[in-house]
Amino acid sequence: MISTATVFYRDVRHFTEILLMLLFWLTPIIYDIKAVSPSLRTVLYMNPFSYFILAYQDALYHNIFSSLDRLMALTSLTLLSLVSGYTLFVVCKARFSEEA
Repeated sequence: MISTATVFYRDVRHFTEILLMLLFWLTPIIYDIKAVSPSLRTVLYMNPFSYFILAYQDALYHNIFSSLDRLMALTSLTLLSLVSGYTLFVVCKARFSEEA
């Protein structure tokens, strides 16, 4: 979706860099989510990337399977991003060559 927006609006690239930096710090990659206060933990769970990172941490660090709720969230997020990305591509693909 961001790539499509970048084709039509060149400044999106600069905002993407800022957004990715913010998402990096709002995703529990280099810190344990249990060390975060409960109020901030709610904000972290709003980040869709957190579910993927937590599933990896469960498998690699904790040697457990992720909960069924987390696996359902992962599956839903994956399908939602696949369907919405493909739909956006189909709608905008005729205009890509005009803008390039």
